[in-house]
Amino acid sequence: MIDGPQARKTTRRRSFPAGLLGMLALVIIVESGLNQYDRHLTPLAASNWRQTGALAATAAVRVDVLFFGDSLVKTGLIPAVFEERHRITSYNLALLGAPPPASYFLFRRALDAGATPRAVVIDAMPSILMAGDVLTNPREWAELIGLGDVFELARGERDTRVISYLLMSRFVPSIRYRLDIASTIADVFKSRPSTSDDAVPWLTLHARQQSVNRGGYLNPPTPSRSGADPRPNGAVSQEERSFCYPEMWWGRPGNLVFLERFIALAESRSIPVFFLLPPIHPGVQSERERLGIEATYIALIRRIHKRFPSMVVIDARHSGFDHGLFWDAFHLGREGATALSQGVADVIAARLDGPADPDRWVTLPAFNEAPSRVAIEDVNESRARLRR
Repeated sequence: MIDGPQARKTTRRRSFPAGLLGMLALVIIVESGLNQYDRHLTPLAASNWRQTGALAATAAVRVDVLFFGDSLVKTGLIPAVFEERHRITSYNLALLGAPPPASYFLFRRALDAGATPRAVVIDAMPSILMAGDVLTNPREWAELIGLGDVFELARGERDTRVISYLLMSRFVPSIRYRLDIASTIADVFKSRPSTSDDAVPWLTLHARQQSVNRGGYLNPPTPSRSGADPRPNGAVSQEERSFCYPEMWWGRPGNLVFLERFIALAESRSIPVFFLLPPIHPGVQSERERLGIEATYIALIRRIHKRFPSMVVIDARHSGFDHGLFWDAFHLGREGATALSQGVADVIAARLDGPADPDRWVTLPAFNEAPSRVAIEDVNESRARLRR
């Protein structure tokens, strides 16, 4: 019988952590395997952020005007219309659901890659300017920014949790895909039939939209231009209500910090900034004004406008875009986006090529549906072509 130190030494030799190493090996295999399904597990917004981030340093470098902001610009401004209208080359770098920090990092990436735009366009949708907490969508952020940007974002947000959230989402696929995996499993247990959209993964669809529309993402034409208003007097569904009519509105400090950094970065390069106030469903617009929400938002934009001499506001909120032009309460369909692009292009072209204009808050002229022959595709057209 072995006793004493020699017995303890033997015991230590036999306690090799084979189970732990086996578990780690299994984790590595599973995590690596998930990357094989990236094409099918990446949803629309993440696809948009990933592909737009890559194009900021390539396709967007040699153009006259760059578009930034959220989905109202992504679906509302068409680069091909700018070129058709005034021979202004442009690229749409707006992101679906993007708060101002995302626009700032994309703008800086484009400049670092050698972009020298003559002007930039940006918007800040009220609901996103109020919310947009980085921790609510680490999936999209992990697709967009590099390691150095993570620390700057954490400082700007004054939240060190941002670092761990984004690093884990970036390097651990199961964390990045957790919501998508859960949704897929839920569909299986509910025996939910697949839709025709499943045949074209979002990464594939969005890549075509980026290519054909120069970064734009176009909604189809609205179902009926002459039909009844689905939101009479601004009436919206319960799901839309908190989005359209929050009980209180404020600009979240982290978003405001990066919005002002964006404008300051443009000023440092002598690049004029056109801040777009896009049209929304007229009934929703009126109700927001009645509730006082719009006044609070506009007061904030006016304060920022006063601070930055390079900032010109293009106000399209009351330019006669009727309910039949909107795909939902906020987003334009294809015809509305074409008209908005024509109007915004006219304002920018006059400022870039004409005499200096002291008016820095410009009301977009009344809606005018001018004919256009530009080669563009809406989402349904792209999906149909990809299914062939």
